[in-house]
Order: sequence, then structure tokens, then C-alpha cells
Amino acid sequence: MYHISKLDNLLSGAANRLRKIQRADDGVKKKYLIVLCSICMLFIIGLWAIYLNLNIPSLIPIKEKASVENNENSFWATLSRGSREIASDLGSQIATTIDSTKKTFNNLKSRAQETNEYSFYGDGKSFLFVDEDPVPKTIINLAK
Repeated sequence: MYHISKLDNLLSGAANRLRKIQRADDGVKKKYLIVLCSICMLFIIGLWAIYLNLNIPSLIPIKEKASVENNENSFWATLSRGSREIASDLGSQIATTIDSTKKTFNNLKSRAQETNEYSFYGDGKSFLFVDEDPVPKTIINLAK
């Protein structure tokens, strides 16, 4: 019975605190919202990190870790390798952007040079008398 009464006190205290927050100003409600969402977010990210740590094996074997730590030039070698990789990626992204821009410009240019052709003509039966000539075909060219 002692445990049930303690749990009951805890739940009633939480209910009272929730009622107090419900009756508070909007500023207080926003503060509680930000704090509680931040706590939930940190909890979820922590669980995710633990999950990744347990399920993804290490990519570097232990022997390679020791050899990398003993190499004095490993920092500069890594820095230069990373710089080369970034420069090559940046160059390919710039080339892709230039090609995409050229294609877009050429597409816009071709669409600007297009003309629309509309033709209006009668079928000869709608409102003309039998003795009259049929309505001639008319072509109108409109540039976009």
C-alpha cells in the first residue's frame, strides 16, 4: 500500500503542475514547450547514437589505428588528401552548375523564339447560305 500511495502522490503532483502550466501566460507555456522539446530531442538523439554505436562495426581495424597514431605526418597527409578531395568535388560541382545553366539558358532561348500558329476557318455549313462562297482559311502567327 505504501508504494501505491507514493505513486498516487507523484501522479497528483504532476497533474497539479500541468494545471498550473495550463493556467499560465503564453510566455511561460512557450518556455515549457521549448525546454521539454529540447529534452525529448536530446533523449532521442542519445538513443540513436547508442543504437548506431552498438550496430555499426568500427570501420578502422585496431592495427590500423595504432599505425596511424604512430605516424607523425598523418595530420598533414590527411589535411592534404582532404583538401585535394574537396577541390575535386568543388570543381565537378562548378562544372555541373555551368552545364546546367547553359542548358537552361538554351532552353529559354529556344522557347523565346517559338511562334504559335492559330487557324480559324468555318466548316461551310454553320451560318452561310448555299449560294455564298465558303469562309477562307485564316492563319495568325503570334510570337510568345
